[in-house]
Order: sequence, then C-alpha cells, then structure tokens
Amino acid sequence: MNKKAVLCLFLFLCGSSIFGQWREDVKNLINLSDYEDAIRMLEPLYEKAEEIDRPVLSALLAFVHHRRQHRESEHEWIVRYFELHWGRPVSFGFSTPRDGAEFQSFLTLWRERYPFVSDIHLIDPRRPAGSGPPDRLVIGMEVANTGLYKLRQGETVLAGSLLLPGYNTLSLPARRLFDSDGILLFILEIKSGDVLLIKKITLESQFEGTEQKAPQKEDRRDPEFRIRLLFDGETLVDSRKRKRPPEPVRTGIDFGVPYKNHDPEKRPDPLNQSFSILSAVGLAAHLIRSLAEKNAYEPLPPLRKVRMLELTFCRVREDGTAVERKAVVRLRVETEGLQLYGGVREKRVG
Repeated sequence: MNKKAVLCLFLFLCGSSIFGQWREDVKNLINLSDYEDAIRMLEPLYEKAEEIDRPVLSALLAFVHHRRQHRESEHEWIVRYFELHWGRPVSFGFSTPRDGAEFQSFLTLWRERYPFVSDIHLIDPRRPAGSGPPDRLVIGMEVANTGLYKLRQGETVLAGSLLLPGYNTLSLPARRLFDSDGILLFILEIKSGDVLLIKKITLESQFEGTEQKAPQKEDRRDPEFRIRLLFDGETLVDSRKRKRPPEPVRTGIDFGVPYKNHDPEKRPDPLNQSFSILSAVGLAAHLIRSLAEKNAYEPLPPLRKVRMLELTFCRVREDGTAVERKAVVRLRVETEGLQLYGGVREKRVG
C-alpha cells in the first residue's frame, strides 16, 4: 500500500467521512486502483451512512467488486442497490472521465438485464356484502424489463408466462387462509436475459372478533312473468320469463285504428289517417339514444392497492347456520436470491 492510500484510509478512520470527505477518499483510492482499501472503507461506511447516501454506496461497492472480479460480492451489492434502493439514478465525481463513464456504463448494463419488480401489493377485490370466502387473491406489481416468470408453491408449479414492462397481475390460490389463521408461502422466479431473481411471497391471515350471525339476504330475484302471443283468440306462443319485462314503448303518435271492412258511420276511414313526419323523426332519435345508452359502459373504479386487506365474508356451519367472519390478510415480500452465470446464492436482502 503506498503512502497516499495510507493517508486516505487514516482520514477515514479519523472520521473524515462524517464531514463528507469520504467521497474524496474513495475517489483517490479508485484512481490509484487500490480497490481492496476502497472496499474496506465503503462496507462499514454503508452500515453507518444515512439513507440518502446508501444508493450510491451500494452502487460503488458493486462497481469496485466488479473491478476486482469478485462476482458474488458484485451481485450481492447490485441486489441491494435494486431491491433496497430501487435502482435510483446516482452520480459520483470520479477523478478521471474514464472512471465515471465506466461506472455509468456498468449501472446501465445492469438496469437493462436486471429483472426489477417493484411495488408488489394486494388488490382489494371489492366483494359485495354477504359473499363467501374468496378462492383466490390477486397481487399487482410494476415490472421494469420483459421477463419470464414461474410461480410455485413448494415444488408445485402454479403458473408461468411472460411479464411485460409496466403493470402486471398474478392470481394466488388463497382459500385455505379463510378456514383458520394461517400462512401461505409462494416462490416467484423471474428471469430476464441471463439473470434469475427469486422472491418469496407470504400471505398471512388472522381472524378478528367472533362469528356473528349473518344478516338475511334480500331476495333480489326478478319477478316471473308470462308472455303470450294471441291471434284471433288462439294462443300462438306461451312462455315464462324471469327477466324484468321491458317498459312499454310510448310514442304519443296516433297511427289510427286497425283496418277492417270500412263503415263510415262507425269509424273514420283509416286511409285518411296520418301522423306528423317530425314525430316520426323524434321517435327514431329516441330509439337511437336508447340503444346508445344500453351499449354505454360505466368506467371501472380505480384499483385499490394495499399491503393489508380486511375481508368480511359469510360461511355456513355444519348445522346450516350462516355466520359472518372478519379476516385480515397481510402481504410480505422478500428477495431470496439471485442466479447468474450458473452461480446461486440464497442470501436474503433487507
């Protein structure tokens, strides 16, 4: 170790990093290609640093280990950079433009290949009152890069497909959570290029309060009605329906009386009856508006994203009594490991 490196390390041990001098110390060590001393300086500094400095420190440690060809340590710190600090853009004033360009190029290559998934959350199912326990729960996530995923529970593969950049959802079987307090564990593997990220998803349920008698459901069945088509006193069609009958169309237009053998003394001549052209146009416009209203869809409410979900549901006891229960479901996500170039590390982050 040369004299300049010893001086930089001494300044660090004397607490120079507290006054922001650690950047100058690290810059000088990297300029001297003294990566081992830079690592010995940065690792304890990361543990003591404020949150605002940790993204650049984790990125620097990954970069310095990359320079030393310490692949496992490089991957460990790059996982921290993305999983704990969301891969935030960072900058560092290196002594030479070459070092600065290599540092930014190093981070850019990792951003393009890392299967970064953020903001994993539960989606509130917005179930109507009186519903039974749900069979599945849906989670949503933001995905940075296109990748393949595999969702498994133990050794059983539940689903697998393609994740596209942007918002994605996955459906998880969750019926067992609503039988009693319990925990379900899922493993989500996401592969982007030659990088495989492994995440553990935990759903934990806990019941609150005691069983309450479920309120009686209102009978909302549509009334049954009968449709008959008669001709000259004979029934041609006879049908029973359970859908609400349509409202009768009222046009306000007199189309005259049905035509039979004309008797001028009893009724006017139907051939002389007429109606307003404007009334006919108004009727056509009314029908068009009615059809447009039937085809119009109400906008869906926005998704409610949560990490803790409260659900009230009904279930039937063995004696046939309907009871109401309330359960709280909590979501926990952990990064279990990173697989790259054939090397696997099951090192938890966070």
